[in-house]
Amino acid sequence: MENVTAGIDFGTTNSSIIVLKNGVHRYGDSENETLPSVVAINKENGRVICGKDALSLLEKEDNDFEVFRSIKSVLDDRDKTFEIANKIWTPEDIAEQIFIKLKQTVYERSNREYNVNKAVVAIPVNFSPEKRRILRRAAERAGIEVKSFITESTAAFIANYKSTKGSTITVVFDWGGGTLDVSVIEYNHGTISELATRGKKFAGNDIDEKIARKLHSITEDKYKLHLNFDDLSDAVQNRMLRRCESAKIQLSENECAKTFPIKYGDYGQIQIDGNIISRTWLSNLLEEDINKISECLMESLRIAKQNIYNVDKIILTGGSCKLKTIQDKMVSKYGKDKIIIPQDSSWDVTLGAAILSCVDYDIQIGTKVSLVLHDGSECPILTENTFLPYRKKYCFGILDTTKQARFVFGGDPDINRLEDKYRVLDVKCENFLEEQIILDVYIDEDLMFIAKANSNFYIYNNPENAYTVFEYPHLKFKYRIDLDHVKY
Repeated sequence: MENVTAGIDFGTTNSSIIVLKNGVHRYGDSENETLPSVVAINKENGRVICGKDALSLLEKEDNDFEVFRSIKSVLDDRDKTFEIANKIWTPEDIAEQIFIKLKQTVYERSNREYNVNKAVVAIPVNFSPEKRRILRRAAERAGIEVKSFITESTAAFIANYKSTKGSTITVVFDWGGGTLDVSVIEYNHGTISELATRGKKFAGNDIDEKIARKLHSITEDKYKLHLNFDDLSDAVQNRMLRRCESAKIQLSENECAKTFPIKYGDYGQIQIDGNIISRTWLSNLLEEDINKISECLMESLRIAKQNIYNVDKIILTGGSCKLKTIQDKMVSKYGKDKIIIPQDSSWDVTLGAAILSCVDYDIQIGTKVSLVLHDGSECPILTENTFLPYRKKYCFGILDTTKQARFVFGGDPDINRLEDKYRVLDVKCENFLEEQIILDVYIDEDLMFIAKANSNFYIYNNPENAYTVFEYPHLKFKYRIDLDHVKY
């Protein structure tokens, strides 16, 4: 058995893992299908099922299992705990099971040849500090050391680099099941620079629900059900959501979806007319939402100080970009020559993470962080092009009788847009002779900017609880990696 490093896409809807070892080895529910990010736990004995088998249990009325989907979206919810089979489960515990399943799948399908002990894990651009820490712990509990995180859209760019060869500015439009991530990326002389990143939480799951609610409204009117969608049992709602997802996928290839039956609880079997669900119907249903997510692309360009004429290519990746509606919208708005639609976009993010997992590269900072001084000027404490790892300490003196020192952070436009309470670090001080405020700044293993500060008086007397902390997770990075010579 050989220890290997892999790329992992821990998705809201689907997860997958790729090992680059004498070729590309993809592992999900099957070689061609990703693993649904669904975990089912038996209420009596605690037995765990993951993937498609767990997903199918969502449709059962009388279920011996507690079933969890989209656990990634509630990773940092401290109030979410579940008592199952005499054990308290947290979102971290459930996320761990998905990592265990991915690791086990590689081991079994490689004929016990590969043991994944390290991985580069792709995350959304707006992933919070707490979610990063929890995801890292969940992976490590499953026996996988997180070598690094990478944003999903940057990973997708790496996977599709060959299609963009010769381009300088590329926009990655990564629209999956749980999130939309947009990155404006410059590739120049072996350096990938994240010029801007933006994200929205409207994605495939939301589309499925929107279709389901609309179809329920039509069905309710036709059959006089007098029943709101929210009043349906969880099993009926989940049946409808899965059928609507299937119909949506059919529209990637066909003009209309197939008619499908659905068991409507006490109302029995009801036929949902697939002829209703056409590309035109779906386009009209999603028109407002498509306009909003298209605006996310333009907002990213504004932040990157680029215009659409400077953009060489736009990569449409992620499961939701298979929708003809979004493809037609992008081609109509930006021109066919700019648009790249990968053949197998469900695996792009995982492949990009896998490539990063097995090559040498350096990371530089692409974000400036400063302290805002009392007169509005700025004192830089983190500058662009600084190489990782990075750590530096600053000492500040006390000039008056204040009992509180206040650090206000700025520099990057995204930091400047934060509300004051999210960009201020308050530090208690005593105005003693020779008292200093120590500011410790660094980039941690989860690629977050951390600033810890306190008086040297408190650090000396109470070192365990000395520091107050400012965290900023939305840094942009530059990856120095020669993609022209990557082989796998």
